[in-house]
Amino acid sequence: MQLKSSGLTLNDKVEINKFQGQDCFALSFSGDSTKVVSDYFKGNEWTVYIDQVTYLLKGYKSKGTFNWISSFSGYFSVGDIQIPLTRINYNTVDNSLHSVELLMLPE
Repeated sequence: MQLKSSGLTLNDKVEINKFQGQDCFALSFSGDSTKVVSDYFKGNEWTVYIDQVTYLLKGYKSKGTFNWISSFSGYFSVGDIQIPLTRINYNTVDNSLHSVELLMLPE
């Protein structure tokens, strides 16, 4: 995700919110139209959810142009970094399934 390099601003306060029934750190990013580099991020707000114990990226929520909740699962290791294998996107308006993305591992 390119949230920080996009010109979005990370809010100072980290909250603890439920994400899929689990307490997670919630980091919020907001867009200032004078700073945002790409139209893709203008007028949008993003919340990233991180597991409190393992620090795995559990998912994120976008509000604005795209109203999605994305959930990650099935992690693999690259050095000390855990990369999710699956991302499932839901529409926040009616909680309908939008898309499923599978990451292919290099051989």
